[in-house]
Amino acid sequence: MRISIQQLALLSRILVIFIQCLANLLPDHDAGVFLSPMAPGKPRKLDGLVEGLLGGLRRWDGQYFLHIAEYGYTYENVLAFFPLFPLCVRTIGQFLQYLLPFLSLRSILLLVAVSLNVYFFVKATQSLYELSFRVLGQRSRAKIVAVLFCFNPSSIFFTAPYSESLFAWLTFTFMRQCVQDISVSITFPLSLSILCRSNGLLNIGFLFYFALRKIIRELSVKTFLGVVLKSAVISFFVVFHFGLLQAYHFYLFCHQLNIKFPQHVVDYAHAK
Repeated sequence: MRISIQQLALLSRILVIFIQCLANLLPDHDAGVFLSPMAPGKPRKLDGLVEGLLGGLRRWDGQYFLHIAEYGYTYENVLAFFPLFPLCVRTIGQFLQYLLPFLSLRSILLLVAVSLNVYFFVKATQSLYELSFRVLGQRSRAKIVAVLFCFNPSSIFFTAPYSESLFAWLTFTFMRQCVQDISVSITFPLSLSILCRSNGLLNIGFLFYFALRKIIRELSVKTFLGVVLKSAVISFFVVFHFGLLQAYHFYLFCHQLNIKFPQHVVDYAHAK
């Protein structure tokens, strides 16, 4: 029985989550890393179920992303994590909070983050497959690339509350559009990739590569001027979004703002 690329990607995420559930049965060691402060109060009815099934994914950088989704940029050490993914999680989580009274916001955000990453991973796999087909010219080779991506050694990071899956989807989509033609429409995935991860700035290198390749292939003054103008406009908007984010962080931490954070978040800062 043949399965589609989307089905393959989805099955790989189910497998990763299942392995994580088994691994979550093992006791954790004290790594002495950042742990997002928990809101005081009694847990909701199904919090234990969510934690038992998906709690193993709330580790390392996942703590930072979920903290930003729940509280925003509260401490300087969370500035290393860019806002696009936690903003998506926060927006959906706050909406679901009113529909799922039997779950705390903390559990809802974990559930949303994992669900979103499953969706983003499926879309990333599909984009990678289409990109590989355009570059390699054979569907069989493109499918091998997709299979290797679905079962890569760092697969857990594409399911946990990290920004890898979203970043991969945006990057592969951007590269696929560049292979087709350099148009202003690539500004959208490129700009979002930079708001997703700081190394999204490196994606501008792909823009310059494909622009140079087109210029060399066509050797036309009209093509040269058109490609250079498009690349300059796209680069300006992309760098502008990156600068806007840095300005927001500067304003947030370098000006006295009357922001009231929950007391347990403030207490955690004093304790650490």
